[in-house]
Amino acid sequence: MSKVIKERLYTIDTLTEFMREAIKSYIQSQVNASATDKNFLLTQRVQDYLKVCYCGDENDKMYVKHLMRRILIDGSQFMIEGFPDDYKVTEKNIGQFINWDKPETVNAYILFLAVLLQYKDKYGAEALGQIIEKYGFNNLRPRGAEGMGFYISEADVRMVWKSELIQMSFDDKLEVLLQLVYEETYGNSCLDEVMYQNVGDISAGVSGIPDSIAVVAAADNVPAYKTFWIRYKGCSIHFLFPSFGSYERLKQVAKQSVDYQAKGQFSEKEGFKLGYGKDGSRRTAAIEPFGECPAIWIRKFTEQTSSNEDLYGGIPGAGIVMAVEKALIRGGATIPICGAQGSGKTTKLETLVQYIQNFFSIRVLESEFEARLRWRYPHKNIYTMEANDITPVTPAMAYNFSLRSAGDIYIIGEARSDDMIINVTRTANRGGRSVLFTFHPKTASLTIPEVANAMIREKMYTSLKDAIATALNTVKVCLFVSVDIETHKHFYEIFEFVPLPNTIPKEFMDAKGDTQQTEFMKSMHAFMQTLVQADTYYKTVPIVTYDRDKSIYVMANTVSDELYAELLEKTPLKEERQELMRVFRPEKFLEAMAAGDKKKSRKALISEYEMEGLYGIESGGAAVG
Repeated sequence: MSKVIKERLYTIDTLTEFMREAIKSYIQSQVNASATDKNFLLTQRVQDYLKVCYCGDENDKMYVKHLMRRILIDGSQFMIEGFPDDYKVTEKNIGQFINWDKPETVNAYILFLAVLLQYKDKYGAEALGQIIEKYGFNNLRPRGAEGMGFYISEADVRMVWKSELIQMSFDDKLEVLLQLVYEETYGNSCLDEVMYQNVGDISAGVSGIPDSIAVVAAADNVPAYKTFWIRYKGCSIHFLFPSFGSYERLKQVAKQSVDYQAKGQFSEKEGFKLGYGKDGSRRTAAIEPFGECPAIWIRKFTEQTSSNEDLYGGIPGAGIVMAVEKALIRGGATIPICGAQGSGKTTKLETLVQYIQNFFSIRVLESEFEARLRWRYPHKNIYTMEANDITPVTPAMAYNFSLRSAGDIYIIGEARSDDMIINVTRTANRGGRSVLFTFHPKTASLTIPEVANAMIREKMYTSLKDAIATALNTVKVCLFVSVDIETHKHFYEIFEFVPLPNTIPKEFMDAKGDTQQTEFMKSMHAFMQTLVQADTYYKTVPIVTYDRDKSIYVMANTVSDELYAELLEKTPLKEERQELMRVFRPEKFLEAMAAGDKKKSRKALISEYEMEGLYGIESGGAAVG
């Protein structure tokens, strides 16, 4: 055994090196074994798991870790050059790898991992969320000159460790040690355990100093491999204490993150690659020279599934929003669910499907299987198709197939490209009853211009006016999702896009003398505006809004007569048409109910049919349009 090995025999790095050699030796010893040998078949299985254990299926990971555990506590059955024959982890020497008696000397990431694994025994995939919420890491906090933010620092981790008062048993210590060795041999470095937790997004290589730039000696100037981010319930939380160890290790994790069922090698020539994990997560990776340093983005779809009622969290007036949503969906409205990345659009889309009647068939087109609607609604007629840059099936091909599968309502998981928007307009106006889809305009009023511009870019139209007209015929309402990062609440507001008359002003024709030329120029100016400004063709009318001062949902307006007539025509059942009238034409509904039961007062009818808060009942306003 070399002097170097003797001096660092009981370190995590040495144990990791030993594990690599032990598994390599274990596999090599069976190369010449008989194909009928039980050990040969077992070795083949081990090799299969080693190839995919980092891809997102925790069962694969646990199989490999089980083998590693045996090697750690039993020692290798093979002679590993440079290591003692009896090299293994015991109760006597485990404290030499990590000095748990002096936690102040232990790396903060190891302490965090120990806490996370303790919580995982009790909470499973919700462990990280439990830690975040218990210690308020999803609350905005000042961070020096950078202002407010969400973050977990080394000091935070050490505070958590002291607060938890964890008494580490031998098995606890062994589990932490085993995880550290696994992460650096076949896992995903410091991201590994977090990747199996129920969070929204994970990203690494997006903060700190890139590889190509020398790190300036300052407290905040850390290399890009010493940090990562997660998004938890809409909050982007910066983990300041973990480390991949090197840019090369960060690059390796980035490349293997998109390795599952990938076509071809991920090379510097490509620069970036799209993929997905075995858990259904959507993954993107970039390396140099395309990017300034290796980076990973993982979009997970494992945050706890909620019902539509759960999303509103008991906020006053939420019943009005849900009644409007239900009436729109049962009336066959095409609805984009809009909002920023990570605001919860897909989650909202999933919950809205509960309102679709079971006698309608649903066809789902996604870039990755993420909504999993069949799992949530097993008794509905649902079929999902996947089309993306990885699969040989393009969105247009999938769309054409879906039209031949007897669909009524179409759901597009994410309309992020122009051709997907074209599919929305085609489906809504030709083949389908309605379309539900998620979309990314910054505000509700920008929904129509974004749809119109997509059609222009796809050369369906050259005139903005014609494109806007088709957009307004397709999308008459939108549901906009926003997040309050201080209270962690999601707000859901509904808007209608009401077309405006776009006739050329004629006032100049009645003008006399010198004023006629002035009026003519005003008319020309108004006309030219209609050629370049999309919002001159429509107005965005709020139907349901959230009053942030009063913390209540209010029905600001009812829908226009044109939209109401269309919804009424497409609502199939008498009971549903009555509900549509109750929500959008409450005064007419009251008249109809009063005619059927003349003994009940108006107040009694309002209470019986839960009409308080509907537009025109308490507010005293009039319908739009």
